[in-house]
Amino acid sequence: MRILTLLAVLLPLIPAQTATSAGRVARVTLYRGQARVVREVPLPARTGGLEIVVPGMPHSIVGGSLYAEADAGTDVRAVRYRTRAVGEDPRDEVRALDEKIEEAKDSLAANAASSKVIQKRLAYLDKIEEFVAPTAHGDLRNGVLDAEALERLVLFGFKQRKDAQDELLKLQREARDIQKALALLARQRIELHASSSRTVREAVIFVEKRTAGPAKVSLNYLVAGCGWGPMYNLRADRGRGVVQVEYNAVIQQTTGEDWSDVEFTLSTATPSLSAAGPGLAPFTVAMNRGVDPQAEGKKEAAAVYQSIASRQKAGNKMLQNAFNNADNFAAAWNVNRAANDFQTFEIVTGSELLASVVIDEGGEQGPSLAYKLNVPVSLASRSDTQMVRIMRSDLKGGFYHVATPVLTSHVYREAEVVNTSGHDLLAGPVSVYLENRFVGRAEMTTVAQGETFVIGLGADARLRARRELADKKTKIQGGNRVIDLSVRLQIENFHGEAVNVRLLDRLPHTDREDDLRITLGEMSGELSENALYVRTDRPLGILRWDLEVPASAIQEKAHVVTYSYSLEFDRNLALTNPAGQQQQKDREEFQRLLRKRGVR
Repeated sequence: MRILTLLAVLLPLIPAQTATSAGRVARVTLYRGQARVVREVPLPARTGGLEIVVPGMPHSIVGGSLYAEADAGTDVRAVRYRTRAVGEDPRDEVRALDEKIEEAKDSLAANAASSKVIQKRLAYLDKIEEFVAPTAHGDLRNGVLDAEALERLVLFGFKQRKDAQDELLKLQREARDIQKALALLARQRIELHASSSRTVREAVIFVEKRTAGPAKVSLNYLVAGCGWGPMYNLRADRGRGVVQVEYNAVIQQTTGEDWSDVEFTLSTATPSLSAAGPGLAPFTVAMNRGVDPQAEGKKEAAAVYQSIASRQKAGNKMLQNAFNNADNFAAAWNVNRAANDFQTFEIVTGSELLASVVIDEGGEQGPSLAYKLNVPVSLASRSDTQMVRIMRSDLKGGFYHVATPVLTSHVYREAEVVNTSGHDLLAGPVSVYLENRFVGRAEMTTVAQGETFVIGLGADARLRARRELADKKTKIQGGNRVIDLSVRLQIENFHGEAVNVRLLDRLPHTDREDDLRITLGEMSGELSENALYVRTDRPLGILRWDLEVPASAIQEKAHVVTYSYSLEFDRNLALTNPAGQQQQKDREEFQRLLRKRGVR
């Protein structure tokens, strides 16, 4: 009994056996700005306490994100991440460089000594010149000048000076070359010391293995320096009536570790380091005298709503990355404050205004999606972007042309497509092809499964549209001015076959019907009965005709649509274009209208 008690006391003090294994990266979930990596590390077959050192961890690892999971029969006791500096002894290489540096310094010293000798020679020549000139002048004055001896002496001086200057120039060049070589050797010595000292990044996993045999530990961690974004190729085939959607992911991978043959998932979610959710605080309100909140306009209410939504989003992001109770409490309080403002906004804002603001601003963050690829993926850590295919699918499309002659004489091709791919399509850039011919680039907004979207396929050079004012009459009727207008719309088709065209025009539109009465008159064709058009565009004065333009309908055979309308308003008022805030409001309404139409 005493022996067993003694063993129970001593066993925890026995050091764990140490093993080193880098394992392999088996699974990667790539988010928009980070990735969760799962590295599988094999364990020794023996039982007992084990300390597994996992070398080669990437430099971009997110601190505090490591955790490990083990197979059945093995318990993970702890995981930690460490860095340590290691060095190699570069003694022989440094000694060789030091010898070269000493040789270079000796050569530089010899060069400097030779330069001093030449400087002395030049100084000596200066003294000879100082002696010769006065002597020659005195001999000339006394009539005893030896011209031949003077000439030899002068030529000797010039030759000696030239030789000395040439030698000095040569020595200066040699000194410059020696100094460059010396600087290079010094840099090489510094780099050799730097390369001999490096930082090793390791994960250390402490496990207790209860059963013998093969087993593994899955080491999980987050890395930065990576991300992905969607990119599409849309290939329209009118003959088959399909649009092929090729959905690709453009990937940036500079984490410092390579991913080879990994199980790969792309996700739009945000990785969370915190397991705790935000607690719900009481919703405390106060009563104050002030301005009636319901008097706010739609634009002001939308700005308030957006501000609250931004604060709530920031609070939730902070909560996901909270490491301790203090951070969690601060983030939870920020989220609760934003929620308090939301609820107050609901209570004090008029229901009609509230509904319109919520509809306008809702769904801004988009869906949280994950795409698991069917084949293993290899992605090296490098600076340039890489691409993998998520899926390719043929979607049924309705092809037609759109003519808007009030805007342009060009007639554009479009396709209305239903997303039956089985995947949500995220917002991203698109390259558009028609019958394998590149027609242009576009931008895809997020399209849910089953949702209809419209893609542009470029202008058709064999169709042309035109709009003209056929007639206009103005009259005064009582206290009002009445303007009657007739419009002529024309489409020419140079194709040898009939084509479907959606012809669009518009009436004036106003929210103040008491000030301006707009009446649509006679038309040569019936307006479209498309349900989406009737619900969204028609109330705003948009006119649409769904036409089949015959083949070779040109010049006098061109397809023509006519319509008339009248405007009636106070004769003392003038009809103008809106400006300022109204113009900005109209711009936002137009953007929402395009989204409702499914235009991408």
